[in-house]
Amino acid sequence: MSKAKPHTAPTMSSILSKLQELNVEEGVSKRFDCVLCGKKNTLSVTKKRGKLLWNCFSASCNTRGNVGVDFSKDDLVKEIENKDKGEELKPFIFPDYCVNVDRSDKAIKFMKHFGFYDVYMANPNYFMYDVKGDRLVFVVEHDGVVSGAVGRSLRGDMKWLRYDSNHAPFIMKANSDTAIIVEDCVSACVVAQCHNGFALLGTNLLTEHIKYLKGFNKIWVALDRDATSKSLDIQRKIAIHVPDCYIKILDRDLKYEDKEFIKNNF
Repeated sequence: MSKAKPHTAPTMSSILSKLQELNVEEGVSKRFDCVLCGKKNTLSVTKKRGKLLWNCFSASCNTRGNVGVDFSKDDLVKEIENKDKGEELKPFIFPDYCVNVDRSDKAIKFMKHFGFYDVYMANPNYFMYDVKGDRLVFVVEHDGVVSGAVGRSLRGDMKWLRYDSNHAPFIMKANSDTAIIVEDCVSACVVAQCHNGFALLGTNLLTEHIKYLKGFNKIWVALDRDATSKSLDIQRKIAIHVPDCYIKILDRDLKYEDKEFIKNNF
C-alpha cells in the first residue's frame, strides 16, 4: 500500500500564477472564489499601478499579500480612461483591521436586533467588522467590483463612517423588481427582506446614482419624515428614467419596522 504524499503549502509563484489567470484589469478591484481555500466569492483582488493585491475574507483562510507586476503603457492609458469614466472604477482596498464579521458577537447581535440577520446569512460577503473602530461594515459592490464600504458604530459614538472617497450607493439586493430608497445601510438591509434596499447614505440623490436605479421596474422613495421635501425632489428626478416611482411618508425610519410591515406597505 503506497503512502499518501505529504501536503505542501502553495508557493508564491503558484499563487501568483493563479491570480494572474483571473485577468483583473488595471484600476479595478473584483471578488472571486479563493484560489487557496476555495471559499465562494471571498477573495478580493486589485490591480493598481504595478501592484497586484489580494485578500481573502474567510475566517479560516484570511490570506493576503501583494506583488509587483508589469505596469505597461496600455495600463496607463486604461487608468486615465477609468478616471474619465467616473469614480465607480476606483478600486477600494480594505484596511487590515476590517475582518470577517462573524468574529464579532456584537455585530451579529446588532443584525439580529434589527431583524436582518437572515439577509446577512444570504449575503455574507456584503458585511465585515472593523476591529479598530468597533463597527459593522457594509460592503459597497456593483457588478462584482468592490468600490467602497460604510461602517456603523456599535458603541454609540460617531455613528457612520465612509471608508472610501466614492459616492456609489449601498444596494442590498433581493428577489424583486422593486427598489426602496432609504437613507442608511441598516434600513436597506431591513428592506431587503422583501425588496431591493437602496441606501443613498444621506438624503441627496446624486447623478451617479441614476444609472443604478434604471434597472428596477418600480421605485419607492422612503426617507425620514423630516426629509419630505427631499423625497419629492428625488421622485421627480427618478420619474424621468423610471416612471413607476412613488413616495412613502413614514411615521418612523424603516430600520425599526419588521418584514410584515415592508411586505404590506410596498
